[in-house]
Order: sequence, then C-alpha cells, then structure tokens
Amino acid sequence: MVNHASYVDLSAMSPPIKEVSVQLPKSFDRPDEPWHRYLNIDVLWYVLGYTIFHPFVSWVIVLCLRAQYTPYGNPEMRIAMAWAMFMTANGLFGLISDRIAWGAHREVDLEDEVIVVTGGAEGLGALLAETYGMRSANIAVLDTKKVDDEVSENTGVLYYQCDVSDAKQVEAAAAKICKDLGTPTILINNAGIMHTKSILDSTAEEVERTFRVNTLAHFNTLRTFVPYMLEEGRGTIVTVSSVLGHLGAANLSAYTASKAALLALHQSLRAELAQNPKAKEIKTILVQPGQMGTKMFAGLKTPSNFFAPVVTPAEIGKDIIRLIERGESGEVSLPLYSKYIQILGVLPVGVQYLVRKWSGMDKAMATMSPAQQATNERSVTILSWQLQLRSSVLVKDASKYYPAEEEAIMKKARKTAHPTKYRESLTPGTVLILLSGRFRGKRVVLLRQLEQGVLLITGPFKSNGVPLRRVNHRYVIATSTLVDIAGLDEEVVSRVSKDEYWAREKKEGKGEDEFFKDGETPTKKETDPQRIEDQKKVDKALMANIKRTPDLESYLGASFSLRSNERPHEMVF
Repeated sequence: MVNHASYVDLSAMSPPIKEVSVQLPKSFDRPDEPWHRYLNIDVLWYVLGYTIFHPFVSWVIVLCLRAQYTPYGNPEMRIAMAWAMFMTANGLFGLISDRIAWGAHREVDLEDEVIVVTGGAEGLGALLAETYGMRSANIAVLDTKKVDDEVSENTGVLYYQCDVSDAKQVEAAAAKICKDLGTPTILINNAGIMHTKSILDSTAEEVERTFRVNTLAHFNTLRTFVPYMLEEGRGTIVTVSSVLGHLGAANLSAYTASKAALLALHQSLRAELAQNPKAKEIKTILVQPGQMGTKMFAGLKTPSNFFAPVVTPAEIGKDIIRLIERGESGEVSLPLYSKYIQILGVLPVGVQYLVRKWSGMDKAMATMSPAQQATNERSVTILSWQLQLRSSVLVKDASKYYPAEEEAIMKKARKTAHPTKYRESLTPGTVLILLSGRFRGKRVVLLRQLEQGVLLITGPFKSNGVPLRRVNHRYVIATSTLVDIAGLDEEVVSRVSKDEYWAREKKEGKGEDEFFKDGETPTKKETDPQRIEDQKKVDKALMANIKRTPDLESYLGASFSLRSNERPHEMVF
C-alpha cells in the first residue's frame, strides 16, 4: 500500500505557482457574428445525420414502438422498420464504397512522420502547421514569407523561405528538411494566390504567376517529395483545390482554371500511385472548400449564408487532420453544397443557367471591398514584378558559356542558432510527468538537458516501462520530487546523449520477394543489444537510489491522470 503522506513532504519543495496566459494562434480567430449567422443548412444536415438519418437512432425508434407493444403489422412499425433497414443498408454501402475507393488505412505515428506544408505562413496552412507544432510533430513550412526565428521557436515549426513555383528552390528546401527533420512522409500542398480581374483586364504575367503558384508548384513538390515516400514505403499527399474548380466564376478566371487543373492532377496522381507497387501505403486527400474565412477572401460576402456559408480554416483543418492521422485517403468538401456540386454538370443546360443566376456567384466578386481588391492585385503585381526582374537580370547577365549541368550557387546562411532556454525547474534528477507521446501520463526521471534542445529521460524501465528516451521540454510537468542520480555511468549517459545513438535505420523499399510476402506476418524487429545493456546499467544505478526513499518506486510506477473535478492550474506538483 502506498503511503500518501510521504508525497506531502516531497511537494514541500514546489516552486510558487505562476499564472500563465495562453493565447490561441491567430489562425483560430473566428468572425464575430450574431448567433443566427451560424444557423445554416450544414448545421441542419449535421443534426439530421446524427438523429433520424443515423442507423442506430432508426433502430431505437423501432425498439421504442415495440416497447409500446406495437404489432409488426402496424403501418407505423412497418415504416419505421423499412426506414431503419434502408439507413443500415445505406451505411454499409457507404463503408464498402469507401473501402473500394480508398483502400485500407495505414498506421500513422506522428513521432515517425515528417510533415511538409506549402503556404503555411497564413490561413489554413498556418493553422495546420501550428496545430502539429503544438503536438510536437516534425513539421516544416515552405512559404515565400520570411518568418522570425522567435515565431519558429514558439510554435515548434521550422520555416523555410521558398518559392514553391521554382523547382530548384523546392529541391534545395527538401534537402534541408531531410537534414534537419528526416525523410518527408506527409505533403500538404496548400500554397495559392488569387487576383480579381476579368480575362480582358488580366495581364499575361498575372495569369502566368497564378498558374505557377496554384498549379505548377504542385508538380514541383510532387516530383521532389513523392520519391522520398516511395523510398519509405508510406506517405500522405494532401491537395488543396477549391469548389470553384468545378465552376467558372466571373472575374476569377485564372484562379478557377488553376484549381480545375488541380482536380485533374489529383486524379492522375491517384491513378499513377495505384499502378506503383511501392505506393500501396501512400494515401491521397483532396480538399475542395467553398469560401473560407481567410485573408485571401476577406471582404467577399457570400451570396447566401444559409446555403453557402463561409467555412473557417479550423473546420477544414479538423477534417484534414482526422484523415491524415487515421491513415486514410478521402475527400474533404465543406460546406455541404461542395460535396454535391458535380451533380450540377449532369443537369440540363437551362437548369444550370437558372441555378447559377439564382446563386448569385457571378456577382459575388462585386461585393468585395475596393481596398481588398487593390490588396490582392498589388500582391500579384509585386510577384509579377519580381518575376520580370529575375528574367531581365538573367538576360542582361547571360553567361558566355552554357554548362551541361546547372552549377550550384552557395548562398550565405543568415539564420542564427539560438540555444534552448530551459525552465529553472528542469534540473537533472527531477521527476517529470509526460504530457504527450506513447508514454503520456507516465512519471519519469530527468537525466540530462541535451544541447539539441531536448531532455534525456527514463522511467526507469524496470519501474514503469519507460526506456531511455528524448522528449520535448515543452510537453512535460516538472514536479518537486527529486531522485538522486549519483552513480550513473557517465560514459553511458554521454553515449546516449549523441544524435548518432538515436538515428533510425533507413528502410529499404519493397522488392519482389517482399511484395509476394505481403500477407505474411512481418518479422519482429529486435532491439539493439547495446541499448538493452545501456538501459540495464542506468536502471541499476537509479533503482538503488530510488529504493532508499520510501514509496518513491510506487510513486514512479503510478500514472498521472485528472478527474472531472480537478484543475491542473490549481495543483502544486
């Protein structure tokens, strides 16, 4: 039995509680609108989907009628049973259809994944990057916008200034990502620009730039990152298109045409991956949002808030993250009309004309404020001017000879490495509570603060099953309990502290033999004997010191959890 009185003495050394104010990222901001503005057809459809359109609820209605001794021959009972069987068959058909279309899911562990987001400085891309950054995932953002190192450190995201419309810049950024984080396995193609001009008013540079960023950039990233996924034998590719790819809106000709090209590109990508035996574990996700509440569409009023509501990046991002972490392929279409917009194409042309006129989509751009239109046009003009300037410089300073291969030009690094600032409570020997990862809730012992910006910890393994491990210092709670770590083998600790010790073996691609053994049980990977020996040496020294303190071994073996009436900010650890 554990004596809880001893924990009171251990907590006496606890530092005073500090008030911490948490501010959500700006990507999570939502427009301040009256409550009735959020009542739309999507909300009604969601409620119906979990009530009368749900198979379980349909059978509950049948059971309720039967509980009232309603005979099976009663018309109400017959209708209820027919409806329940129809909804059940519809649900089963949907599951079978999804399995045939998307295949089986793959296993996803964020600790083993490296995520690349294009256009992640603002909007939907920023929300996805910040969300994964807060969850301590390996996340890299490619964007033309330069982000301060302080922002990168606070969000846990690595930002690389890169123009994804330039294939050479994408290849250079990919090499840096492989060196800094590892082999990319998840690609989110999100970068995009828009200008609001008619076909006659658009310049050639504006149209070219729109296609370079919205369409050709996808070819650049796919050609660069898909080979890494094939080498790893797993991956996820997210293509962010638009519902306007199915519709040609007035004054958005270049934007809608570039998004329509992405729909065809995504279908071709799926077809090519289906023919590649190495791409069995590579999943694809197509995102077709309607009007989003981002800076790109600021000032644009939706024609109908009930039938075509504005969706927030959080609503789109939630579905994208769900599919990614389930390891599934699929489509994300919000709001509701975007899921069924393709039906418009099979209607008679007269009906299509009336629907377009009734929707008011061709007049929607007129509602955008002149200031916002000027901002969009100025952004595209600046990008086009940069493109012209680069072309003119290349023509003016043309080389007198043309080598067979492109000569790499080394650029001066302008990044400054800032040392990690650890909290004062994170001292060697402190008992920590892990807040994320597979050992979430476990109490562990801090062995050393590493130069790489992470903490070296262990359970010890003999006490609670947590082996030697490196964790992010942002996702731990430092308690007032201390463990004497004297007697540890410094040679072992120094060896474990190096990056080479934690380097993963490079996975080989599936060959012909592995392809035919796909249905067999895979051989279990054995742990390196050197790691087992190091763990035993560390455990031996720690357990000897832990057993000297009453109840400390039981304390380390117990997991941390919160009850419904407990508040972590009111606790003293």
